[in-house]
Amino acid sequence: MKKISAIMLSCILVFSLSACGNASAGEPKLTADDALEIALDRAGVSRQSITNLENNLDRENGVLVYEIDFDSGNTEFSYDVNAETGAIVESDRDRAD
Repeated sequence: MKKISAIMLSCILVFSLSACGNASAGEPKLTADDALEIALDRAGVSRQSITNLENNLDRENGVLVYEIDFDSGNTEFSYDVNAETGAIVESDRDRAD
């Protein structure tokens, strides 16, 4: 009886721990700084030339993305960067008059 109880307890612990392994799937592979560097590179501007920076991690359609907005000169930039792959999902650039 003790062997059966020990085996049952071991099985419960193994299944419990394997379920916890998926918790890290909600964490991005890239940092916010990595995503910002990708956006700056695409925009062709330096970190020193930007103002009004906003960099937020969000989930869109089940995918983690960094939503990055900043100004440089008289242009407003907006990028959504996939937090897993670094791919730019969406971008926009508007000139402020």
